[in-house]
Amino acid sequence: MQSLRNVTAGNLVADQPALVTATLTDSVEVVLQLMARHHIVSLPLMNEAHQFVGIISLQDLVLDLVWRPEERSRLPSTLTRQVRDVYALREEAKQLWVLQETDSILSCLGPMSSGVHRALVPKQAAEGRGLTYSVLSQFDIVRFLHAHKREFAALLEKSIGDMHLGVKYTLETVTADQKTFDCFKKLGDEYVSAVAIIDNMDGSLVGTLSATDLRGFTVAQLPYLGKSLQDFLFSQHGAIKPPIFTTNSSSLETVIDLLLDNRVHRVWIVKDRMPTGVVTLTDLLDCVYKFYGGEEESATRQKAAFEASRLGSSGGSGSGSGSDSGSGSGAQVTGIVAGGATGVGAAEELGGVGEEGSSLRTVGDTEGRGELSKE
Repeated sequence: MQSLRNVTAGNLVADQPALVTATLTDSVEVVLQLMARHHIVSLPLMNEAHQFVGIISLQDLVLDLVWRPEERSRLPSTLTRQVRDVYALREEAKQLWVLQETDSILSCLGPMSSGVHRALVPKQAAEGRGLTYSVLSQFDIVRFLHAHKREFAALLEKSIGDMHLGVKYTLETVTADQKTFDCFKKLGDEYVSAVAIIDNMDGSLVGTLSATDLRGFTVAQLPYLGKSLQDFLFSQHGAIKPPIFTTNSSSLETVIDLLLDNRVHRVWIVKDRMPTGVVTLTDLLDCVYKFYGGEEESATRQKAAFEASRLGSSGGSGSGSGSDSGSGSGAQVTGIVAGGATGVGAAEELGGVGEEGSSLRTVGDTEGRGELSKE
C-alpha cells in the first residue's frame, strides 16, 4: 500500500523510449501505420508550432469511420483525411491530461480509474536541455501492480465476483458473419472500445473485435470493410484471434496475469463458454483506487484546499473545478487544480494549447473524477 504513495509517475516512465508523436497534417493512414510500427494505440498530436493539442487514439479513428455516413461512398477519403479533422470527435481527445513526475501512483489512479487512458508526464531533459515527455498509461500502472502483487495481496486474492466486477455495462456482441463496417459502427454507436464476437449458432465466445484491429489498416484494405468480419480479421491477422477469458470465481491476480501475458485491455467473463461480462483496465484500476482509500484521500485533500482558499491562506488562486488561465499562449487548464500552481506550470511547460476548444487537464494535489467513455 505504501508504494501507491511513495512511487511516482516519474518512476514508472523513467525507462520509456522517446515519445512518438504525430502532427495535425498527418493523414489517418500515416497515423495507423505509426501505431502499427510502434505497437501503440494512441499518439500525442502536435501543431505547426510544436505545441501539444490533443491525443489521437484508435477509438477516434473508429468513430471517424462510422460517424460520417455521407462519405461511405468515398471511403478512401477517410484514410487520406488529415487527423486535424478527426481527433476532436471525442471530448477526451481534446483534453491533455498532465501528470507531474512527483505525482504518486495513488494520485494518478484518480483520473485513470474514471476512464482517462493515458497522460503526459513532463521530464527534465539531460544536461538541462528543456523538457521531454513520456506517456503514462493505464497499462503501466497494471504492470506496477503485478510487480508488487505481494503488497496488494489483500485485494488481488479476491475474486471478480467478490468485487462485483464485469457487471457495469451491457455486454455488446457481434457475429463473424456480420458486415465489418456494421460491427465497427456498433463500437461507435455504443461508445465502447471492444465487442465480443459470438458464435451465431450457440452464442459461445469466439473472439474480440476492438479498435486495435484497425492498427496498420491501409487504403488497399478498404474493400474488407464491406465484407464479413471474419474476412476482415483474416486479412488483418490471418485468423480470428482466440478470446482472452476467465470465470467469475477467478482472482484479480489472475485477471492481471491474463491482461499482461496477452497484452490486452480487457478480459471476458464466461459461464459455459457464454460471455456474461467483461473486466477492463478501468474497472481494475477503479477497484484498486477505492479499495486503498483513494477516494477518501482525494476528498480530504480537496476539502483542505477549499478551506485554505476560503480563508485566504492558500497563497494562490485556490482550488476549483472551473478553469485557470495557463501560459501567455492562452492554454486552458480545466479540472481541479490545487492553488492553481500545478495547472499554470503544466501549461507553460507544454507551450500552451494551439487549437481552440482544446484543454489541459492536470492532476497534482487533487484530482477530478467524472463520467468518461466505457473502456
